[in-house]
Amino acid sequence: QANFSDDEVAAFRHAFETYDEDGSGAIHRDELTGVIRGLGLALRTKEDQKRLVSLIYAARNDARESGVPEEELGIDGSLLVQFWVFVHLCRIIFREKEEK
Repeated sequence: QANFSDDEVAAFRHAFETYDEDGSGAIHRDELTGVIRGLGLALRTKEDQKRLVSLIYAARNDARESGVPEEELGIDGSLLVQFWVFVHLCRIIFREKEEK
Protein backbone atom coordinates (compact mmCIF):
# COMPACT_ATOMS: atom_id res chain seq x y z
CA GLN A 1 0.00 0.00 0.00
CA ALA A 2 2.95 2.33 -0.54
CA ASN A 3 3.22 2.82 3.25
CA PHE A 4 -0.20 4.43 3.49
CA SER A 5 -2.88 3.42 5.97
CA ASP A 6 -6.17 1.87 4.85
CA ASP A 7 -7.89 5.21 5.49
CA GLU A 8 -5.34 7.06 3.36
CA VAL A 9 -5.71 4.53 0.53
CA ALA A 10 -9.50 4.95 0.75
CA ALA A 11 -9.06 8.73 0.46
CA PHE A 12 -6.78 8.23 -2.56
CA ARG A 13 -9.37 5.89 -4.09
CA HIS A 14 -12.07 8.54 -3.64
CA ALA A 15 -9.86 11.24 -5.20
CA PHE A 16 -8.87 8.92 -8.05
CA GLU A 17 -12.50 8.14 -8.82
CA THR A 18 -13.27 11.88 -8.84
CA TYR A 19 -10.52 12.55 -11.40
CA ASP A 20 -11.44 9.46 -13.46
CA GLU A 21 -14.36 11.33 -14.98
CA ASP A 22 -15.35 8.62 -17.46
CA GLY A 23 -15.14 5.80 -14.89
CA SER A 24 -12.67 3.84 -17.02
CA GLY A 25 -10.44 2.87 -14.11
CA ALA A 26 -7.65 5.11 -15.35
CA ILE A 27 -6.97 8.82 -15.54
CA HIS A 28 -6.43 9.72 -19.16
CA ARG A 29 -4.41 12.59 -20.55
CA ASP A 30 -7.48 14.84 -20.87
CA GLU A 31 -8.43 14.14 -17.24
CA LEU A 32 -4.99 15.07 -15.88
CA THR A 33 -5.87 18.76 -15.58
CA GLY A 34 -7.92 18.10 -12.45
CA VAL A 35 -5.12 16.02 -10.94
CA ILE A 36 -2.58 18.74 -11.65
CA ARG A 37 -4.72 21.39 -10.00
CA GLY A 38 -5.59 19.13 -7.09
CA LEU A 39 -1.94 18.43 -6.36
CA GLY A 40 -0.94 22.07 -6.70
CA LEU A 41 1.32 21.55 -9.70
CA ALA A 42 2.08 24.22 -12.26
CA LEU A 43 1.68 23.41 -15.92
CA ARG A 44 2.48 26.73 -17.55
CA THR A 45 5.68 25.98 -19.41
CA LYS A 46 7.23 23.18 -21.45
CA GLU A 47 9.50 22.50 -18.46
CA ASP A 48 6.44 22.07 -16.22
CA GLN A 49 4.99 19.62 -18.75
CA LYS A 50 8.26 17.67 -18.91
CA ARG A 51 8.35 17.56 -15.11
CA LEU A 52 4.82 16.12 -14.98
CA VAL A 53 5.75 13.41 -17.49
CA SER A 54 8.86 12.59 -15.43
CA LEU A 55 6.80 12.40 -12.25
CA ILE A 56 4.33 9.99 -13.85
CA TYR A 57 7.16 7.79 -15.12
CA ALA A 58 8.81 7.85 -11.67
CA ALA A 59 5.49 6.98 -10.00
CA ARG A 60 4.99 4.04 -12.38
CA ASN A 61 8.50 2.78 -11.60
CA ASP A 62 7.96 3.19 -7.84
CA ALA A 63 4.69 1.26 -8.09
CA ARG A 64 6.42 -1.49 -10.07
CA GLU A 65 9.23 -1.73 -7.51
CA SER A 66 6.69 -1.98 -4.68
CA GLY A 67 5.16 -5.04 -6.30
CA VAL A 68 2.16 -3.67 -8.17
CA PRO A 69 1.31 -6.13 -10.97
CA GLU A 70 2.25 -4.98 -14.49
CA GLU A 71 -1.37 -4.99 -15.66
CA GLU A 72 -2.15 -2.35 -13.02
CA LEU A 73 0.64 0.02 -14.09
CA GLY A 74 -0.43 1.13 -17.53
CA ILE A 75 1.90 1.25 -20.48
CA ASP A 76 5.44 2.60 -20.09
CA GLY A 77 5.78 5.88 -21.96
CA SER A 78 2.05 6.60 -21.60
CA LEU A 79 0.43 9.36 -19.58
CA LEU A 80 -2.38 6.98 -18.61
CA VAL A 81 -2.48 6.94 -14.80
CA GLN A 82 -3.96 3.91 -13.07
CA PHE A 83 -4.80 3.83 -9.36
CA TRP A 84 -1.50 2.66 -7.86
CA VAL A 85 0.47 4.95 -10.16
CA PHE A 86 -1.76 7.78 -8.90
CA VAL A 87 -1.01 6.82 -5.28
CA HIS A 88 2.74 6.78 -5.93
CA LEU A 89 2.50 10.07 -7.85
CA CYS A 90 0.81 11.67 -4.84
CA ARG A 91 3.47 10.21 -2.57
CA ILE A 92 6.29 11.70 -4.66
CA ILE A 93 4.63 15.12 -4.73
CA PHE A 94 3.82 15.08 -1.00
CA ARG A 95 7.42 14.14 -0.24
CA GLU A 96 8.72 17.01 -2.39
CA LYS A 97 6.43 19.47 -0.63
CA GLU A 98 7.56 18.27 2.80
CA GLU A 99 11.20 18.79 1.82
CA LYS A 100 10.59 22.44 0.90
